[in-house]
Amino acid sequence: MRLTVPELQIEEGEGFSSEKDLFHRKQFGDRLYNLINNSDENLVLALDAQWGEGKSTFIKMWSSENRYKQEPPLETIYFDAFENDYQKEPFLALASEVYELLEDKAESKKKEFKEKAAQVFKTFSRGVIKTGIRLGTAGVIDGTMLNQAEKDISTLISEQVDSIISSKFESSKADKLALKNFREFLSDIALNHTPGKRIVFVIDELDRCRPDFALDLLENIKHLFSVSGITFLLVMNRKQLEESVKCRYGEGIDSVTYLQKFINVWLSLPRSSGRYQQDDGTKYLRTSLDLMSEGRRIHNETSAQTIASLVKHIKPSLRDIERILTYFAIIENSRNEAMNEFYQDIMATVCFMKVANPRMLDAIISKRASALELLEFLQISEGSDFSEEYALEHLAIEIEFDLASEERRQEIQQNNLLSFRYGRTPNNVFDYFYQELNNIQPVR
Repeated sequence: MRLTVPELQIEEGEGFSSEKDLFHRKQFGDRLYNLINNSDENLVLALDAQWGEGKSTFIKMWSSENRYKQEPPLETIYFDAFENDYQKEPFLALASEVYELLEDKAESKKKEFKEKAAQVFKTFSRGVIKTGIRLGTAGVIDGTMLNQAEKDISTLISEQVDSIISSKFESSKADKLALKNFREFLSDIALNHTPGKRIVFVIDELDRCRPDFALDLLENIKHLFSVSGITFLLVMNRKQLEESVKCRYGEGIDSVTYLQKFINVWLSLPRSSGRYQQDDGTKYLRTSLDLMSEGRRIHNETSAQTIASLVKHIKPSLRDIERILTYFAIIENSRNEAMNEFYQDIMATVCFMKVANPRMLDAIISKRASALELLEFLQISEGSDFSEEYALEHLAIEIEFDLASEERRQEIQQNNLLSFRYGRTPNNVFDYFYQELNNIQPVR
């Protein structure tokens, strides 16, 4: 059995195939396409979901669907902010993506775009005091003097300051013209040189890249790239991006209001979890198990079913489900036959907790946390709502039994809440699987 879930490959032009669109998100993708296609404004949309919920997979399917299966087709640029945050200038990173879009256009268009982008980039140079001073003094003032200048501008020679200010005034008009020409050129490309008269610019992994790079991207989008004919779709975990805002500007800033300056509409990636339809998490778990087992028999199927019950009940992220299954596979691969049901249920709980709350699992093993605390975390303590899952009610008794005092264990057996074949009473099963996983850890 594989230890990891094979990465899903989305082929060019594949879109939302019935085989790979596991969560049936094509309908949501179509609504998103219609929203963009029927809106004349230069919108900035944000798609919010937790880490590991399949945002990037959805976006890759959606981008392919837009280009090859929708009518009219929607020119879509995909930009991974996390992969590009090594770049110092977000403007150049974004402009490079537009330039690639012009590869099949006339050479004159490509040349014109480079010229206009270069003029805009020069405005950044003139807008930064360090760069301005270096240009104005031909490098006579070194970095040490510049740092001192930032602390106390009065140490600079007054003529040099006057020169910088004068130069700034003179270049201001040229800068505004450069920005205007660049934005008009972008709009012309979108409205007159694409099949759907619109470009969708997808910025993925915005919450995972460097905070300063993420926020600089937002500033560039707002001031330079947000023009008629171009729609931005920012893909992120909203809470994490709000933390990036606080990282730059301090805890006192209202990060929600700050982001509203840049984003017109917030959307959420749908996840099915209703009573009358299969839960997305359990669906993903079963599909992942099939891929990992590669057609081989899974010996401890009861354990897999218990994990599925916990996934449906707690709803961890899809990425966390993958990690839980990695721990499951480690134990599964160390055996050639099935364990008894009690062992399999505790095995499932340990694998789940190893990802969902490893600190609590450590505390359980070291007797710093009780069975009741674990049951409360799993939401299967007395009074919890898990009426649809008898398996969880049974699991709660098994967990309590393994972690209980000898007196309580005897009471559970006397009340026929648990029974064991052949008179063999399991003991310290949590500790058994905990030690097994600690001795053989997956490479991550």
